[in-house]
Amino acid sequence: MAQQLVAEALVEQAMTQTGIDAFDNDSYREGLDVFVNDFNKGIAKGIYTEGGIQRVIHDCVHYLGNRLRVTNYLSYEPQLLQRKIERPVFVMGIPRTGTTLLSNLLAADPARRSPLEWEIDEPVPPATTETLKTDTRALAKIQQHKQMLEAHPEMGKIYRSSPIYPHECVWYLAHDFKTLMIES
Repeated sequence: MAQQLVAEALVEQAMTQTGIDAFDNDSYREGLDVFVNDFNKGIAKGIYTEGGIQRVIHDCVHYLGNRLRVTNYLSYEPQLLQRKIERPVFVMGIPRTGTTLLSNLLAADPARRSPLEWEIDEPVPPATTETLKTDTRALAKIQQHKQMLEAHPEMGKIYRSSPIYPHECVWYLAHDFKTLMIES
């Protein structure tokens, strides 16, 4: 049987990788514990491959690491938490009902600002409006996405995405382990 996940070990691995040892709060912990407990039940039943388990470990450490990085960044830039967000628009719906299309249509308006896929994956330091599509992190993700599509062209037929397209907040919520994307 494969080795079980341990929530505290995932947290320690994220802290070691980032060199940051403090979270802003522990709101992520309940979701992480529930996920690890349920995932371990699947491991015990033998339903995951070793590669799948390693991917989950990588993703959990990535989400925890991003949370640590954001916490650290905000400790140096606390004024960002005071910025006014005027008239936010939220798109809500169940999967496969057109929410992605609507999000993309809204993001086409230059007066609006939607989080891009690469920004959710690497949120700090925040990009400027001028560098959204030229930031080195964006360019690296574009290259990575291109290689993924070259290796698996069928993926582009199922769901059209790009690191420089708007992305849903379910991926932001993954940093708090309160999203359906984790269990996918």
